[in-house]
Amino acid sequence: SMKARVAIVTTLKGTGDTILSWIEYHLAVGFDTLFLFFDDPEDPAIALCDGLPMVERIICNTAWYETKRSECSVWSTMDVYQKEEVQARQVINAEIALRLCEERGIDWLLHIDSDELFYSEKTLQEHIAILEANKIGAFTYCNYEAVPTNPDVKDFFAEVTLFKKHLSNITFSHESS
Repeated sequence: SMKARVAIVTTLKGTGDTILSWIEYHLAVGFDTLFLFFDDPEDPAIALCDGLPMVERIICNTAWYETKRSECSVWSTMDVYQKEEVQARQVINAEIALRLCEERGIDWLLHIDSDELFYSEKTLQEHIAILEANKIGAFTYCNYEAVPTNPDVKDFFAEVTLFKKHLSNITFSHESS
């Protein structure tokens, strides 16, 4: 079977150097392309990502979004929100990344935030193969939120080992209420 091509899309702002840990991790686990939509055209992290292989930087501002208006099917519902709401820009950016994936023959696109990591006990390719074998075309993941135990944490990807489980992954008993 052929290796699935898998990409990530994220909209980011003010990540600082932690974006490099994020990139290194996701490339190491097997993602082929990372679409980074920078929500601030002056973000210093843009320069940190300059020239990195398999990383596509997309620098977003009002003028750039205007050039995408006619290409986006979600634009009509997101337009009134896109200037103020990051979630609206995330939806628009995900659609743009999906089109880029279609053009480049990328099979799967994962949307996560820049403070989230994709983690699976299986390899990325094994995970994708299970989804495909079960004819699953879209999947929603529960996230585990990092909980810094020290206020001086600089890079939570490298330093944090404690995570808060998503509510849907917690078994409640009558004793816990």
